[in-house]
Amino acid sequence: NGELRHEFAQCLLGLATHRWLHAEAPTRLHMEVGFWLEEEHVRLPLELCRVLRPLYRASICTMPLYGFQKLQQAQPWAVEDWLTYHLDIAGFDHAEIYDTDGSFGAALGSRVEEGRVTYHSEWPKALSETLAVLSRRHPSCTETWAYAHCLTTHRALSHWV
Repeated sequence: NGELRHEFAQCLLGLATHRWLHAEAPTRLHMEVGFWLEEEHVRLPLELCRVLRPLYRASICTMPLYGFQKLQQAQPWAVEDWLTYHLDIAGFDHAEIYDTDGSFGAALGSRVEEGRVTYHSEWPKALSETLAVLSRRHPSCTETWAYAHCLTTHRALSHWV
């Protein structure tokens, strides 16, 4: 059992970690992260998953969107033009689209099917029912969480976000 140590943290590595650089590396690694919290030594289980596909070169994240019908009336091609520009012209490989009210789903259909877009319909519900209710009156209240989710997710999926 290998061990990495810092002044504040300790990682107990399972036997599988010794084989990661060899041919039959595991797709999941189970380990413990330990740290000192005042006088108490705390251990947390941690599962790491290997990404089995090439990294995206660059991905983009949206703020939580809402009100597709109103946007459609004012600028009928806005969503398709935005996607075309970013995914086909500017060179982004992937987009994470966060939608507060679930209204953008139909406009993203083909891009989701292609795998170029990950769509989070009614994003605040994924966080909590309270935020879902609050976001009806204040649609941008979950913006920080959307950015944090996107950046955390794409740290392992993209070179640039």
